Amino acid sequence: MKEKLQSVNNKRIRITALLLTLLMTATLLLSACGASSAATGTSPSASTASASPSTSGKVTTVNVAYSQNGKPTAYLDESGNLTGYDIEALRLVDALLPQYEFNFIGLDQTACFAGLATGKYQIAATNSFYTEERAQKYLVPSENIGASILGLFTSKEKNPDVASLAVAASKKLSLVPILAGDGNYFVVQQFNKKYPDNQVNLQATDDANAFTESFQWVAEGRYDFALVPKQYWDSLVVADDGAFHQYFDKLSYHVFGAVKTWTFLAKGQDQLAADLSAALKQLKDEGKLSELQKKFYNGVDNFTYLNADSQ
Repeated sequence: MKEKLQSVNNKRIRITALLLTLLMTATLLLSACGASSAATGTSPSASTASASPSTSGKVTTVNVAYSQNGKPTAYLDESGNLTGYDIEALRLVDALLPQYEFNFIGLDQTACFAGLATGKYQIAATNSFYTEERAQKYLVPSENIGASILGLFTSKEKNPDVASLAVAASKKLSLVPILAGDGNYFVVQQFNKKYPDNQVNLQATDDANAFTESFQWVAEGRYDFALVPKQYWDSLVVADDGAFHQYFDKLSYHVFGAVKTWTFLAKGQDQLAADLSAALKQLKDEGKLSELQKKFYNGVDNFTYLNADSQ
């Protein structure tokens, strides 16, 4: 009986040893396969990392608030598709920055900046000029996105040949009050700083309708002149269906330069601002933004109107 028990125990020992040997062999084989896979870069994790759009593999959604119905910078085409200079420029930027995905949201300008202040939106594209007030509230990238040809209009009857701020100032012409914080206000303010002996009488207003009323006020002689970007002059006055086309024959318009247009970013978006600036510079160097300018501004590259005084 003892011998039988001993025999059974011996068999159990041999089986256990065999199982341990097989287990160790399998472990070694798996380790070798893992090492080989890592060395050749064919593991699932390595493959996923190499295909990711950024080092971390994370794509950040960027909410871009834009001023809607602002042709030619942002508007819906005949097919109902969103387009415009600012929109297409930012799409080119988005294509250069795989770590981001731009989501466009159409609003009025006031809502764009309000959402930027609260952080609801990360970028505002409103065809806006630089102002000190905006620079204090928001981040300003180092590269402007575009340029807006700027001019002034006067009465054809009273002052038909006034073609610059310098001439308007020397003639002591009265300027339509400009909404406080508006880009045009900053343009005149900077002119007055540069030419203290020949200043324009600049008055601020809180009347939100001052810009739209300016066409009638100048035509009727209440004020002598006002400032307006050429794109708005063309769409509001020159166009047959323009809201103020009735004043076309009474007003005279002269271009005197161009102003840089900027995107503004929410505070805290420093990395995004740096990436946006780098992409905009690349697109300028490649001539792609100038191509877009000609496409949306009737063959004109507004960048060529910028000079040393352009803000």
